[in-house]
Amino acid sequence: MNHFRSVSQVRSRAQFSLRTLLVLMTLVAAAVPFVVHWIQADRIPLQSSSIEAVTYQHFSGTLDVEFRNNATYRYFDVPMKTYRGLLDAESHGSYFFREIRNADFRFEKLE
Repeated sequence: MNHFRSVSQVRSRAQFSLRTLLVLMTLVAAAVPFVVHWIQADRIPLQSSSIEAVTYQHFSGTLDVEFRNNATYRYFDVPMKTYRGLLDAESHGSYFFREIRNADFRFEKLE
């Protein structure tokens, strides 16, 4: 059994590995903006008499709700469907009290 490889076999394998590495690096670079957007959260102002704005972390399901009285609460494990419902609701405050506040999501008051 011959364990020695010719120079051309070694070079060919090295070129394949380099090409593979370049392709993977390109894929990772292309994916980074999507991952960053998924992790980052945008603050969305709401037209509501009680809620100033909301911020939703897609990655963790964390919802921050800023009220007009300057109190901010963080709700955990809020499904995307519930967050979208809040944004689309005719009355954001009513939806919030019905579907989030009274739904037993774990929460904390932020300072």
